Amino acid sequence: MGDGSGLDPIMKDFNQFIENMELVDIPLAGRSFTWYRHNGSVNSRLDRALVSLEWFSTWVGGTL
Repeated sequence: MGDGSGLDPIMKDFNQFIENMELVDIPLAGRSFTWYRHNGSVNSRLDRALVSLEWFSTWVGGTL
């Protein structure tokens, strides 16, 4: 974590894997977050779906 990026080595490895596999995160429809604290003080996106651009264009019929 000494390079100033704020990412630990495991997170960097995962991000590199996503890049190497040319995966994209499917955009959420509707809400920006998948979990909310009832008082609104905390929200988070807990779910991700990573697919190839080829899959996305074939099954969703569009581009990101």
